[in-house]
Amino acid sequence: MRFLQDENEAMMINIRINAGFIPKDHWAHRHGGRITGEFCHFVDWARAVVGASIVSVYGAMLPNGFALPR
Repeated sequence: MRFLQDENEAMMINIRINAGFIPKDHWAHRHGGRITGEFCHFVDWARAVVGASIVSVYGAMLPNGFALPR
């Protein structure tokens, strides 16, 4: 499944994920949390689309209403 098979230039995939809130006792926080349990699927998808190894990864989080000081 290589959609960009004829491309020879460097590529960048930008994925925005809105995973939503989950309680602290949710299973997704165990054994690696959301990175291992959910985000790894997006990384696998990006590799399949480009058909090449990933060179670098960058992540950022936007604050939510619960994290902002009042």
